[in-house]
Amino acid sequence: MKVCRTIEALQKLRSAFKEEVAFIPTMGALHKGHLSLLSQAKNSGKKTIVSIFVNRSQFNQPEDFDKYPMTEKKDLALLEAYDPDIVFIPSEAEIYPDGFEKRVLAGKVAQMWEGADRPGHFDGVTTILAKLFNIVRPDELWLGQKDAQQVAVVADIIKNLNFSISLKTAPTVREEDGLAYSSRNIRLSESDRKRAPEIFKGLQKVRAAFEAGERKSSTLEEILRHSFQEAGLPNPEYAALVRSHDFSPVKEADESSLAIVAMYLGKVRLLDNIKMKDGYHE
Repeated sequence: MKVCRTIEALQKLRSAFKEEVAFIPTMGALHKGHLSLLSQAKNSGKKTIVSIFVNRSQFNQPEDFDKYPMTEKKDLALLEAYDPDIVFIPSEAEIYPDGFEKRVLAGKVAQMWEGADRPGHFDGVTTILAKLFNIVRPDELWLGQKDAQQVAVVADIIKNLNFSISLKTAPTVREEDGLAYSSRNIRLSESDRKRAPEIFKGLQKVRAAFEAGERKSSTLEEILRHSFQEAGLPNPEYAALVRSHDFSPVKEADESSLAIVAMYLGKVRLLDNIKMKDGYHE
């Protein structure tokens, strides 16, 4: 495992690879979800590159950036056991030097849900990823299904900007009680952590209703909201059935649909989703 902190050092090592390269971009604060992506990428037989860069431009509030856990020493210790070929940990100045003014706009798929609640967030995501794609030159990109709208946004820029990258999406990795792994989970209070799994339980009820034959989105969304009310959870910021590839709302759900939710527990904003059918790709 080689650690590179400059673009020049990374590209020197990258240029020596004869094998294809799988890339796992992260913002650090690594957990089992990230490590699962790396494990699956390594199993593909490709060289693996992991990046750790906390991207200021995708945070809407400066205080959210300031609160983000910076755990480089712990992250590197976790990565050692999985042995990626390169870990790229650039400084902010290395990625965004003085005078940097370019932006990659995320487009229509980013305008609803997370994009509406966090204006500019996805533009920050697409800008850093476009830069990293040009720096790393991956053949394969690994992302997690938990951030499903981000997956759709990234798929869109890969297609429209003609990046020769194969996007691989891995299932959400969950704790034993069903809570999706996230770097935000450590900020949950004890009481909020105990009730957080009710979010996924609500999503499971939606899928069970779909499997039983319910297709009307308004009914499925009501099942989700009622589940949250019964569990004593706050009203979600959104709870909806959408098309998985462009996140437009649907009136009638089908196997390609996703149930999505965002909710604050205390001051921590949690996201989750569930496919109406596992393994379905539109």
